[in-house]
Amino acid sequence: MDFLLKPALTIRLFGGLDVCWLALILLAAAAVGAGVWWRMGAKKGVSRRVNLAVTAAIGLVGLAASCTLSALTDVTPAETPSAYITLFGITVPAPRVAFTLAIGDGYDVYWYGILIALGFLLALGYGYRRADDFGIDKDRMMDVVLVGMIGSIVCARAYYLLFDGEPLTSVAQIFAIHDGGIAIYGAVIGALLFGGLTCLLRKVNLLDMYDLAALGFPIGQAIGRWGNFVNQEVYGKPTGSSWFGMTGSSIALKYGEALVHPLFLYESVWCLLIFLILRRMSKNRRFSGQLFCCYLMLYAVGRFFLEAQRDSEYILRVGIGISISQLVSVAALLVGLALYWILRRKTRATAEVGYEAQFGELGPDPDRVAVACGLLNCEWDADDEELAAAYAAAKAPFEAMETETDEQRAKVQDKLDELAAAYDFLMEARAEETARDEEESQ
Repeated sequence: MDFLLKPALTIRLFGGLDVCWLALILLAAAAVGAGVWWRMGAKKGVSRRVNLAVTAAIGLVGLAASCTLSALTDVTPAETPSAYITLFGITVPAPRVAFTLAIGDGYDVYWYGILIALGFLLALGYGYRRADDFGIDKDRMMDVVLVGMIGSIVCARAYYLLFDGEPLTSVAQIFAIHDGGIAIYGAVIGALLFGGLTCLLRKVNLLDMYDLAALGFPIGQAIGRWGNFVNQEVYGKPTGSSWFGMTGSSIALKYGEALVHPLFLYESVWCLLIFLILRRMSKNRRFSGQLFCCYLMLYAVGRFFLEAQRDSEYILRVGIGISISQLVSVAALLVGLALYWILRRKTRATAEVGYEAQFGELGPDPDRVAVACGLLNCEWDADDEELAAAYAAAKAPFEAMETETDEQRAKVQDKLDELAAAYDFLMEARAEETARDEEESQ
């Protein structure tokens, strides 16, 4: 019993609070109990309001019991917070360490890492829920995400080490991510590169996966940027105002009582707006790759202007003094514009031919096959699973389209009928070709 009352971790807020093993067990049991109740209530037809209320009550009771037990068994002397942050006139304690695990001499877990992980999990959850709308198999999507996550960490660290101007003193410093030093552009590049390679290996439609990722990226960025708030970094120049802006125990060492622009907050809000814009566009997606191109352009524009206001201490530069992030922003904007124009033109050309197509009797007609494959954005040699996924992705934006008039509904239905005809045509044509090949082999 004595072991259960020993500290498992120490929360570093409000002077420090020990959380014993028994308190963690109570909290975990409450979480499991709340989850079990929610699923049982949903299966038994309990109203959503009642089910939510009971689930929340179980969780709150477990949290209250855990906090009470932690307070009674706390043995850490209270500490005066040494770090603080003032944002728009509101001052809060801001220790970089969230809690310390009772491992060895103590292992610190930072708020920055927690917020990055939270952003990643929320983005992953949203992408998992929307995968069917983009015709992406969820198991294959998870493979792409996991490899992309590893690639993003590697490239984020490499990007920072290449351009931060700090000389490496040892090989171990390369892997010292725990001590800080990653770049968001490197993370995005790594996720797209390694995730894209995994798409090719796992036969996932690359552009559809990039569209889905474009909805997840701004979620993770909007939340992850608050890690910069705790670290008192990614801030701009003095605002000249007596209340608008931020300062902190670290910022004050450089700027005194002057308030600086909270660029982390600006970018967090901008990323949230990007997500809302792309989410709206996803309901009426015109072609694969559209959301990804728009994400590139929107984020690049916002980052370019924010970088110009950034404190020089946190700007990654090349030798001639130009901001690397601004150069990357310009490149991303140009790539997004060019790719958008190419994909849109290709889709229009396919649609002009596709609307005139008539799928009637079968036969080895390469023109009708090409039109059908163009409408579904698939290859003739795709397997049945890939063809079904392409069909689901092609019709998803039309099924989600909001219509107000009978004329609009009729046009949408005509398009859905055309896609269904293209899918049936390809399935039957492929079956006919297979039967013909078998006859010839005999």
